Amino acid sequence: MKNVKRKVVMTTVPETLLIKLGSALIHYHEHESAHGVPLDLLVARQLMQDPEVTKWIKSMGVLLPLPRTKP
Repeated sequence: MKNVKRKVVMTTVPETLLIKLGSALIHYHEHESAHGVPLDLLVARQLMQDPEVTKWIKSMGVLLPLPRTKP
């Protein structure tokens, strides 16, 4: 087996990041529900573009699926 260099993964997650990720998921879930409104999707999209969130996504390396588009 070859030695594979892996990117360092962020293991401690700030509370602010957890709040942003949780909020994005809840807003997306609400958008997909029967009671969802367009604002839910807009908020989820804005949270996914937050610098702290995009930095974390990049830091996760091989632990997350590669996005089809740049986050």
